[in-house]
Amino acid sequence: MVDINLQSENDILIGEDNIETEPESIVLAYLRNKDSILDHDGLSTTRKKSSILENVPKMETIHEDKQFSSFSGQLEIYELSESSLDVYIPSYPGSPRSLSIRPSSSTGSIIEEDPVVLKAIEFLHQDRDFLLAAETGNHRLLEIYIRKGTDVQQIDHIGRNALHFAVCSNNLRPVQILLDAGVNPNIKDNVGMTPLSLCLMRRPSLTVAQLLFDHGAVLVPRSDPMDTGLFIQFVMMCTPTEVEQGILKLLIEKGAIINDPNAPGGRQALHFAAMSNNTTLIRILVELGADLHMRNHRDEEPIDVADTFRCTEAYELLCDLIDNESSRSTRSLTNEPIQDIL
Repeated sequence: MVDINLQSENDILIGEDNIETEPESIVLAYLRNKDSILDHDGLSTTRKKSSILENVPKMETIHEDKQFSSFSGQLEIYELSESSLDVYIPSYPGSPRSLSIRPSSSTGSIIEEDPVVLKAIEFLHQDRDFLLAAETGNHRLLEIYIRKGTDVQQIDHIGRNALHFAVCSNNLRPVQILLDAGVNPNIKDNVGMTPLSLCLMRRPSLTVAQLLFDHGAVLVPRSDPMDTGLFIQFVMMCTPTEVEQGILKLLIEKGAIINDPNAPGGRQALHFAAMSNNTTLIRILVELGADLHMRNHRDEEPIDVADTFRCTEAYELLCDLIDNESSRSTRSLTNEPIQDIL
């Protein structure tokens, strides 16, 4: 056996005669002569030493797609020659080796025939950098994309447009840029949220809400009879802070119905305020025109709801408000001064 050191400094000359030529490394010699078939009876001279390479078994390459088809589910075993140094390593479904840059015919046919797969591939390859810039509040990137002609009305997989993201970025500038670019402020996502409703539910801002209204935002009508509507939804999550108080007033100015006979179950904003024992909210709603005597599907007024849920502070306040209301109607006939408890 001859040990061939590919890193040897001793060069071996290859040729049909013994004429001295410029030394050539064994690697280059092998690459140049590997396909030649040379006859030899052994190692007669040092110069003929490289002829042993002709009997060195050559590596055999088996293409991946010939070893295994991930869609056929069949493993095909290929016989290797006795002189091969290759090792057969099969691929199994899901393994990295079963992936191929060029799809097989079976893969291509599935993609071509399945519209769901086509739609998924199209979605995965869409550019969402514009929406990402809106979500992170990066107004400089938004301006660049808009100048490049990016589709500003694009939506994500649940129907949110750039404004849905921008209103939660705690940055007014992106909202202004998107509105000026014409992004629709009234589009609903797949769960029924508009940019305005998302703003009020996630990060209440009177400034952003006013900006949305100034650019065409509206209070979207209920989608079904059980939809409580944005106004009542906002009332249910109010503390209320000074900002939230301003938003409540803005919503009324923009068309929110504070006394809505078509509200689900007849439950008004004041019913929810009484149920939560929120005296501050009760005062604000009454100031905005809430009817103390609107009844729900159980024929209950807000004061009855407060009593049912044992909301003592709310009950006492509502009693005072009702008494004051009665006094107003009585004293208005005599023009006597009325004490305002609000």
